[in-house]
This record gives sequence, structure tokens and C-alpha cells, in this order.
Amino acid sequence: NFTTGPVVIDTTLPTVLDASPRTGTQNLPINATVTVLFSEPVSFTSITQQTVVLSTGGVPVNTQFTLERNNTVLRIKPANLLQLQANKFYELTVTQGVLDLAGNPLGSAFGSSFTTGSGTDTAGPTVTTFVPAAGATNVSRTTTVSITFSEPVNPITFTPTTVNIGS
Repeated sequence: NFTTGPVVIDTTLPTVLDASPRTGTQNLPINATVTVLFSEPVSFTSITQQTVVLSTGGVPVNTQFTLERNNTVLRIKPANLLQLQANKFYELTVTQGVLDLAGNPLGSAFGSSFTTGSGTDTAGPTVTTFVPAAGATNVSRTTTVSITFSEPVNPITFTPTTVNIGS
């Protein structure tokens, strides 16, 4: 004999928290990856060529999708190991057809745009400044920690595993 607790129904709509590249990015390397960060895990079966559209010149690009980080990060790449086309204006649209694991639709459609350059990115970013400086002593507990990189970095790649501030 047992009793269960009340049924909790998930009615929270997922949202897009961030995308990379950010809207307005210029001269994006043609080997760059497009990513979308969701507020909660989304259903892979709802990710289709119709619900997530990467297009250039109004023509959808044939894309491949992978979900990462517990289904909260969507990685979008042109299909067949192709790169983005050089010197093109791209638009990314994520529709309300994208669903969370409970079947709730995206709270609102998301759009972003960027322009590619002609080259590829073959070198990773480097840290140019770090505040507080390495080895600093008597640093106030309220000091804002900041890291400056040599080039724009994908904010979605910042995780407790990739950036660790501690003793």
C-alpha cells in the first residue's frame, strides 16, 4: 500500500538564451559552427529542417543537427561536411515548432543573422588579459573577474569544465 504525491505538470515554455554567432557578426570564418542555447532540454524529434532554418539569399541550407549538453545546445552545420559559403549573408530562424521534453513549444520564434568572410579560422583564441592578475594577493572578494581573449569566442562553450576560477 502506498500513496504518490501530486502530479507536477511542466508548463514552462523553453526559450532561446543565446546563439553563436551573434546577430550582426561580420566576416565569420566559413568553417564556423552555428549554435543555439536553449533554457531547458529540447526534444530532438522536434528539430527539423522546418523548425530550425539556416538560409542564405532566402534559400534554406541543407543542414545537420546535433544536440549537446543535455539537449540544451543545438549545433547546426551544413550537411555533407560542407562549410558555409564565403561572403554570404545568413539568416537563422528557430520556430515555435521546437518543443521541450514535455511537449511545450518555444515561447517565441527566434531569429538571428550574420555574414561570412572568405577565410577559415585555423587558430584558437588566446587569453590577452586576466583580472585580477595571476599571483595577485589581497584581492577583494567583490572584485569582478574578467578574461579578455584575442578574438571573439563562442559564449556557449563557457562551462564549469572549460573555465574554472578557484584555488
